[in-house]
Amino acid sequence: MDHLALALLIVLARVGDVSLGTLRTIFVVKGKRGEAVITGFFEALLWVVAVGKVATNLDQPILVVAYATGYAVGNFVGLTIEKKLAMGNQVLRVFTRKSGDLLTLLRDREHRVTKFTGEGRESAIDMLLMKAKRRHVSEIVSLVREHDQEAFFFIDDIGETSERAEPFLSPFGWMGRVKKK
Repeated sequence: MDHLALALLIVLARVGDVSLGTLRTIFVVKGKRGEAVITGFFEALLWVVAVGKVATNLDQPILVVAYATGYAVGNFVGLTIEKKLAMGNQVLRVFTRKSGDLLTLLRDREHRVTKFTGEGRESAIDMLLMKAKRRHVSEIVSLVREHDQEAFFFIDDIGETSERAEPFLSPFGWMGRVKKK
C-alpha cells in the first residue's frame, strides 16, 4: 500500500475512533452501559488499526501527521454527531416580565411549564421552569426570543428524573407545521 493511501486510512481510522470515543463518553455520563460497551469496542478496534499502521512505519512522518490530523478532525466530527443526535433532556429557566402570553404559547404547544414569581432588582419577575428534550430546546429558545427579547434564560442538562410517564406531546418543529395544515 502506498504511503498516501495509508495516510488516508490512518486519518479515517482516527476520525472514526475519536468520534466514537466522544459518543462513548456521553453514553458513560448518561449511564447507557450497553451503548458505551459497544461503542468502546469499535473505538478500540479502529484505534489499534491506526496505531499499528503508524508504529510499523515510523520512518514516514506523513503517517504521524495523518494520525494527528485524524485526531483533530475526529473531535470535530464527534461533537457534530453528538449535537445532531441531541440525546437527553434539559431544563430551561426563563426569567421574564412578559410571562402571560409566553406561558400560554408554551402550554398550547404541550410543554409543561411551571411559573414562579420573584423579586428582581427593579420589580417583580417571573421564572418559567420547564423540562424539554434537547432536540426541542432551540425551538423553545426561538419562541422565547420572539416573545421577549429582554428575557434572560439558562439551560442545564438533566442527568436523571423521576420515572413519571411523559405526556404525549403534539408534533414539534416541521412535523407540527405539516400536521396543522
